[in-house]
Amino acid sequence: MDVKNFLKKISYPLIALVETKVEDHNALKVSRRILPHYKLLNPISRGRIWLLWNNSLMNVELLSFSNQYIHCKIIPTNEDIPSYFLTVIYASNSSSERNSLWGDLEILEGSANLSKWMVGGDFNEVRYAHDKLGGRPPHTRRLSRFNNCIGACHLQDLWGNGSSFSWCNNQDARIACKLDRVLVNLQWMLEHTDSFYHALPPGLSDHSALQVTVYPAFPSGPRPFKYISAWEAHPQFEQVIRQAWDRSFNGSPMFVLVKKLQYLKSVLKAWNRESFGNINDLLFTCRKKMETAQEASLSDPLNVVLIQQEFEAKEEYLHILKRDESLLRQKSRELWLREGDKNSKFFYSSLKARAASNTIRKVKLEDGSFSNDPELIKAHAKEYFSSLLNKESTDPTPVLQPSVRLSIDDCQSLCEPITEQEIKEALFSAKSLGSPGPDGFPARFFQHFWDVVKKDFIQAIGYFFQSGFLLRQMNHSFVSLIPKTKHADCFEQFRPISLCNTVYKTITKILAVRLQSTRGPVPRARLGSSFNGLGRPFVDA
Repeated sequence: MDVKNFLKKISYPLIALVETKVEDHNALKVSRRILPHYKLLNPISRGRIWLLWNNSLMNVELLSFSNQYIHCKIIPTNEDIPSYFLTVIYASNSSSERNSLWGDLEILEGSANLSKWMVGGDFNEVRYAHDKLGGRPPHTRRLSRFNNCIGACHLQDLWGNGSSFSWCNNQDARIACKLDRVLVNLQWMLEHTDSFYHALPPGLSDHSALQVTVYPAFPSGPRPFKYISAWEAHPQFEQVIRQAWDRSFNGSPMFVLVKKLQYLKSVLKAWNRESFGNINDLLFTCRKKMETAQEASLSDPLNVVLIQQEFEAKEEYLHILKRDESLLRQKSRELWLREGDKNSKFFYSSLKARAASNTIRKVKLEDGSFSNDPELIKAHAKEYFSSLLNKESTDPTPVLQPSVRLSIDDCQSLCEPITEQEIKEALFSAKSLGSPGPDGFPARFFQHFWDVVKKDFIQAIGYFFQSGFLLRQMNHSFVSLIPKTKHADCFEQFRPISLCNTVYKTITKILAVRLQSTRGPVPRARLGSSFNGLGRPFVDA
């Protein structure tokens, strides 16, 4: 009755149900009673898996099925919307039968070009140990088999929110697991970056329904400028930097640095658009050029000119491939892989997964309801974090502890002029491709072109320590929300952090190192968490 009432209230174009326990001869009558205008597909006996869809919006073609899955092609009636493949899972309680299902999925993935593929349902298995709460720990070998299947099928978890556990035994000795999930392949992520699922409250069931939403591009503001390390591979790039940096400006050293960065930003935007080009178009053009040269060379294998043309075309294509890999590496933020590792597909997959997790698509409001309205989400975020900022502190501990005193020697060492070596060490200790501030230039730019920017960079920081004045533009920062939990769905579950400009980070790093070098009881005990555990880099965003 709970499922019936739920289905009558919704208007999803496609619905999958598992474990209906409806006899075959009653299936059509029951489905028409609940959703009279929907088509029904139930190839497995006793209603193990039902697929219902709005026939005016799509057609469903059954491709294969077993006792644990149905595999279909979904064909929208709107010809502008491409078709995709859907596999609905209701896995057996038997681990040996589930192993058979894993094998079937690998066959499905390898038997045809699945283009966009979604696999979802009740897998009756968890992926990770933390996917289960209570009871006996998950069997390691079974986890490994499931994850090996997901890897072999080139699938990944679709981003989701709501409950972390999709099943509960509803007993006093509580056991909760994430048995239900939605998996998609890379082609799906490329076309539907903003798609996600929401785990609904289970109601009278022991399983949560998973509501999948496929949004068009999520509305956002203008993209901020960001320095791309892949530009460095272009033969003309250094010349572009040097010419732009030679432009002179009048004002304080910090003002001059700000104006040079602003001017360089405008130059790089134009250069990227006019000279660097679209990387995908370049890859396609260079590959076609290489293939044409190879065909010509194979038709006349001893022709020295054709052999040289093939070699040059291949080198050009490899150069563009390396540029593409560098771009994907920076965007995906998978910095732990060595430079030179050829993992473009991995980087692309990581990039899309990261883009999906970086978007807040739905939040819980104060009344407990959920909203996916972008304007309402923005307004609610501003209201919530503004109230936190204006909230009076309840910490009774004084910010400054009167008992802490520095020696005269420590005071003198702290007041000594900042050296060029200190500035360079602070800059080069930062993550080269960490998140940049509003100016868009990460530490990588200043490190890579140190001989070009050295004079202006050192003078700007030296000016701050001499005058105590920090230009407003240098103090600007982005506020980024970091989820505290895996499925954060309300702003209480996000932690705001500031993404500062490289000059600001370098200044704070110098201050931290100076304080750390004092021999007395440094006042870092109450300078906040930023100074705690200075064993790791102080500024490493």
